[in-house]
Amino acid sequence: MFKTFKEEMLYRHQASLLDRDTGVRYLLQGERTDDLALLFYLYQDKEEYLQPIALAFREHVQLTGQELVGRVDFNQEEHKEHTKVKEVLVSTQIIEQLVGMLEKYQTIVKTCFQGHVIFERSRQGAFETFLNKDAET
Repeated sequence: MFKTFKEEMLYRHQASLLDRDTGVRYLLQGERTDDLALLFYLYQDKEEYLQPIALAFREHVQLTGQELVGRVDFNQEEHKEHTKVKEVLVSTQIIEQLVGMLEKYQTIVKTCFQGHVIFERSRQGAFETFLNKDAET
């Protein structure tokens, strides 16, 4: 019976459930780890149904990282004598925030998504994308 319920209510309507205002992005933004773990539990039987969740996770991590890195302006021309000191301070702060962000999303992958390889690859890919963005241009 639970299998039929999952097929009819979860699998068939997955896209609309995940894209709602209360979907994956909402859960990630609100750091609702219990709900993320439940979401994983409900869809873990079929890897094809984990893909959209992993994609939303990757997009969230990537956007969060881009916003964090985007706050830093390394081309400051204001006070040239203070520019070097500012760069060092900003660099140190951004590194600390990036490490914190990495730890946060590693914990989410480990605890909410049971370390599933799809989510680990999504997290890793998101970090690679936003960290290498300026290097590509």
